[in-house]
Order: sequence, then C-alpha cells, then structure tokens
Amino acid sequence: LKSNNLIFSELKSILSDLHNQISTGMDNDEGFDLYIMNNNVKNSQRCKMEYEIQKFLKKVINKREQSSKNQIRTIWTHHSPVNVGPKISIIGANSLSHFYERFIFLDDDVKSSKNMVKNMIADNKQYPNDMFSTWALIFLDLQNYWNRDGSKKYHEEIQYCGTAQALVPAAAFQQPDFLHTFFNLFPARYRSISDVWLNAYITDIFGGKLRRASLEEHSSLDVNANKDVALSTRPGMRPLKTEFLQFIATQSDGGALQNYFQSKELQ
Repeated sequence: LKSNNLIFSELKSILSDLHNQISTGMDNDEGFDLYIMNNNVKNSQRCKMEYEIQKFLKKVINKREQSSKNQIRTIWTHHSPVNVGPKISIIGANSLSHFYERFIFLDDDVKSSKNMVKNMIADNKQYPNDMFSTWALIFLDLQNYWNRDGSKKYHEEIQYCGTAQALVPAAAFQQPDFLHTFFNLFPARYRSISDVWLNAYITDIFGGKLRRASLEEHSSLDVNANKDVALSTRPGMRPLKTEFLQFIATQSDGGALQNYFQSKELQ
C-alpha cells in the first residue's frame, strides 16, 4: 500500500503535468475538464485531497497565467461511497459520455509528457473509433498472460491497451444499456481485470481497434515501482489474468483476440 504522503505527492505531480499541457492546436481549444475519481473511503483522506486541489487552484489563479499555459478548464472530484476499484472510471465515463467526444484515462501514479493530450487527440482524430495507449503490447501466446512484446511503432494495431494512460472514444460509453451490457459481457469473476475487459468491449462490441498512441511509454511516479509493470502481486491475480485471456480467446466467438490467435496458428 502507498503511504498517504506518496499519494498526495503523486496528486500534485499529476495536477502540474496536466496544468502544463501544451495547446492541442485545435480550433476553439478551451482546454479540458479533469475528473478525479476517488475510491478512498476515509474522510480524512478525502478532506486532504480536496485541500490539495484547492491549494493548487489558488496557486494557478494567483499567478493569473494565460490560458495557453493552463489547459485544465475545470476540476471535478467524485468520492465513491465504497471502494469499487477501477470500475469507477468506467461508470464515470458512462455518466459523462454525452458531454464529450473522448476521454483520457490516467492512473494516479502516471507521469505525463507535455504533449500527451495534444498527441492523443490527434490520434483520435485520425482513428476516431479506436482506443490508444502508451502501454501497448502484443500477446505472443496463450500459455501465459505475461508472454508479451511491446509495440514498435506509433498507431500499430495491438492486442492490449493498458488503461493507465489511454484514450477511449466517448461514443463507446453512450449506449443507453451500456452498463448492463458491459458488466455482463464476461463471467463476474473476471471483473477485476478491467483493462482486458475494456479492451474486449472496444474491439468486440464497439467495433474499434486497439492501437499504440503516438507517445513514448509512460513512466511511473512511484519511486518504489518495479520496472516490470503490472506485476499483479495480489494473491491469485496472476493466474486469473492468464485464465481470462484464455477464456476470451477460446470462448468469445468471433472476437478480436480469438481471431488473432487463430491467425497465428495458421502462420
């Protein structure tokens, strides 16, 4: 578990990174809205988070910086009454989907380059139905979830888009029955593997593709993080991810992962 000091250090870094995003170059670029989805149910931590956000806003306002240097238009914080894990981002995107064209998902420990928003929007303009990520991987076989290779070029079609820093079209969340369809797509035992679950929804239900973003692989703000990302150290998670990958590739008829592995067998 992260210490409280580390959590708020990461929050400050994320706010600074987003505040310093360069202009997207699009017409009527008014910046973006930031939604912070907080699963921490401790009141003391919620208050501390609000305090840090307010302190950041006062600093920005007092400096009276030009809009070209302040891409954050508004900040909204949702404190979940219970810890629902990564699913909170999916639920939030669904509730906000009709207000936006696209969402960029960020984990709380991700470092963002100054051109992150600009490049991801440009990616989306070129491929409006596709999901992009800076953690873009290609599955090598079905024996182990971790038998993967990294994408070698921008916009390459891949089999895995990590959600730590990813763009998803808002249209993917806009169907009236989205939540029912999404959360019943696979057996409930796999819902904790929200990244692969979302990937499968984008390709098999929404009809988009998974691609590498036109950015370098993101880095972590957690100084204690192992270089091997997504270790899934929670007991039982590692074999469950392999099991889920195999389930999708063998039982999701006509799905993108199934077609990919079938094509590999024919090579």
